[in-house]
This record gives sequence, C-alpha cells and structure tokens, in this order.
Amino acid sequence: MDVIIDVWQRRIRDAKIIDPSDVATLFSNIEQIRTLNKDLLLNLLERQPLDELKVAECFSTFVQYLKLYTNYCSNLSQSNLRRQQLRETNPTFDALLDHLRLCTECNMLDLPSFLIMPMQRLTKYPLLFQTMLKDLQEDHPAYELLQQCYDGLLQVVGVVNDQKRKNEAVTKLITLQSQFADKNIHFLEAGRMFIREGTFKKIVYGTTVIKNCVLLLFNDIIVLAVKKGKNKYVAKSGKVAISGILLWDEISVPFGFSVVGRDASADKITVQAASEEEKTSWMDEINNALVSLPNAAAALYGSSAQQHSNMPEKYTRG
Repeated sequence: MDVIIDVWQRRIRDAKIIDPSDVATLFSNIEQIRTLNKDLLLNLLERQPLDELKVAECFSTFVQYLKLYTNYCSNLSQSNLRRQQLRETNPTFDALLDHLRLCTECNMLDLPSFLIMPMQRLTKYPLLFQTMLKDLQEDHPAYELLQQCYDGLLQVVGVVNDQKRKNEAVTKLITLQSQFADKNIHFLEAGRMFIREGTFKKIVYGTTVIKNCVLLLFNDIIVLAVKKGKNKYVAKSGKVAISGILLWDEISVPFGFSVVGRDASADKITVQAASEEEKTSWMDEINNALVSLPNAAAALYGSSAQQHSNMPEKYTRG
C-alpha cells in the first residue's frame, strides 16, 4: 500500500496530466485503508507476544472497519475502466505508467497488479482464523471471540468476492475492446458487464446468414461478430440493446431461438443452437439480463453513508 500511495498515486497526482477526479477514481479510498492497516499492525505489535486471545481481541475491534474494503473493491472495475480509457486517449499518462512500472519499488509490476493486492490480503484473513479455530477446543478462552471475528470476516469477504467476479467481467470488456477491429464498437461503458460468449455454426441477422458467428452477451447489449485469426473479431452487427428486444422460442428452427426488436425496423436475430440444453441456457441468460435491467449501478454493500457511519474520522475523511 505504501508503494501504491507513495509511488503510483503521488507521482501521477504530482504530474498533473490527468484530472484530480480521475486520480480519485483510480485509487479510491486506498489512503483510508492504509491508515486502518497501520493501526491494526500497531495494535498487534503492542500486544506482543501474541496468542490466540490477543489476536482475537485485536481483530474484534477492527472487523467492523474492514467494510472500508467494500468501497475500495467495488471501485476496482471503474478504476480499471478509467485507466484503460486514459491510456488510450492520453499518451503522456500512458508513458508515465510504463515508466513507473520500471521503478525499483515496483519491481516490474504494473498498476493493476498493485491495486489488487489489498483485496488479496483481505481474503486471506478468514483462512488465518479458520486455522486457529481448528487448533482450539471450544472451551478455549479465545474460541468464541475468534469465531465472532471469523464470521464477521466471512461477511465482508463474501461481498468482496462478489465484486471480484464483477471486476473480472470488466477485465473481459477491456480485452474484447482491444480485440475488435471495428473501433466504432465501444464496450467500455460504466455499468456494463460481460456475461457470455458462444460460437454458432449459423446465425441469421435480418436477411444475412453469418456462418461460425460469435454471439457476445453483456448485461445490456448483444453483439454479433466473427473471429479473424486467433484473438481478433470483426463486428457483424451494431450493439443491440437488451432493453429493446423480445426473446422468442423459434419452433421452425431445430434448437432455435430469436431475438426480436420491439421496434419493427430492427433486424431479427435467429440463432440455431447445437442442442436443447445449449438453447435453454442461452435463453435463460438473455432473460436474466432482461429482468435485471436497470441494475448495473446498484450498490454492493449499502449506501456510502451507511458504510461510514460510526467510523473514526481518520478512516472516513478524504
């Protein structure tokens, strides 16, 4: 965290090549998290030599404040998205990121590699407490308090792991954007998440038959494409908005279904799956996207005000 703040954040901020609001988006509340971890470390050092009860007493005080990580982790996808946008539009910023990666402190690791580390540390805490609980009898003086800490950690980590899955979906967006030859297809939008990709022997789009067609499903759009080479795509449709479609069971086509626009002028997409199971799973995924709209920006862990209530000022300011 010292490297994130003292190398990456400070030097990017001091360079004044991006807006301060973008710096805040990139690094979220990392300074609050460092303050929390320094206090946790100091508290542990003051209790040396440590035993299970002292560890439990220390963490019982800090578990409630670990909710700060949910703010940080829920912002990671937006941080990744904004970083990629800035790299594509701001050559000076792009060059600075490459330069900082070469610094001795960074050891050739890029910014995303550092930004994921606080979340990785948090997810290791439940494993630590689980190990301690296995080694103790239930009548041990520390057992009940360790169990309470473990349960609290599991709650926070559960939210964080859910966000991790969403971050991975955003990473897929960034990868897809780089693989599309048509630069008019923009996937990098706030709230968008990749859901699924599948290749079908034939898809009919309007009156056009597309062989070996790739269907890309997101939480808000569908895109048709074909692969060009190993990792490149060529778009065969625009972005078909999920909010503007109806999903039909295509009885006339074996294992078929259709995506039909509510607007009569929209081209119909007819998909022939390889099996009834594949057809059903795709229709279920598209239906789930339909019924989930609009929810892309829903809060993961309550409101910001709720998360910050009753927290010391040093963890909430900034």
